[in-house]
Amino acid sequence: YNLSMPDRPLEDAESLRGALSVVKQRAKTCQHGSMLALCEPWAPHDWESVAAEEGFAPVLNMTGMAADQLLPLRRPLPEMVFRRVSDEITARDLAMINAQAYQMPPEMFDCICNLQLWHADSFGYVGYAAGQAVSSAAVFPVAGTMYVALVATHPETQGKGQPEWLMRQASEQGRREKGRGEMTQRASDWGGALSPPPGVDPGAAACIRW
Repeated sequence: YNLSMPDRPLEDAESLRGALSVVKQRAKTCQHGSMLALCEPWAPHDWESVAAEEGFAPVLNMTGMAADQLLPLRRPLPEMVFRRVSDEITARDLAMINAQAYQMPPEMFDCICNLQLWHADSFGYVGYAAGQAVSSAAVFPVAGTMYVALVATHPETQGKGQPEWLMRQASEQGRREKGRGEMTQRASDWGGALSPPPGVDPGAAACIRW
C-alpha cells in the first residue's frame, strides 16, 4: 500500500492542503489507493474539514504505545517452536501468517517474502506448532527504540498467547544485542486490516491518524 507521512508539523490549513496535494499526485501514478498518515499534534485543528474538502476520508485510527519493560506473562508458555527469520522460508511464513490473521490478500505481502526487510539489527520470529507456522512477531530499530511490528496469529490458533511469547523473545533478543531499552508500537482500532470502512471508496485517498 502507498503511505505518505509529513516530516514536519502542518501548522495551518494551507500547509495541510499542500501535503494532501502531494498525496493526490502520487495516487495518480498507481492503481492502488494512497494514504496520508497524520499525527494530530502536527495537524491544524480543522484538519478533518480540510481533508474532506480535498476529497479525503478518515480510514484508520492508530494508537501509539511505549514502555521500558513488559509486564510478567499472563499465561503459561504455549507449546511452540520458534525460529528467527533467517531465510526466505521463514520470511514467507511470517508474511503469510500476517495475511491470514488480518484477512488480507496474500499477494499484498509478497514484498516481504524475502530477506530484504531483515538485517542484523532486525529480529523477526515465527512460531511453529505441529510443524505449521502459526504466529509471528518482530522488532526493528526505530528512532533509538525497539519498534514492535508484524504481530499476528493464524485465525485458528488465536487466543493462546502465542504472539505475546514471540514478541518477548524478539524484544529481549534486540535488547541483548543492541542495548536498547524502550519498546514502541502502534496499533489500529481494527487490528491493522486495511480494508476501508463502509462508505469509503477503496480506490480513494484516505487519512490515517494517530
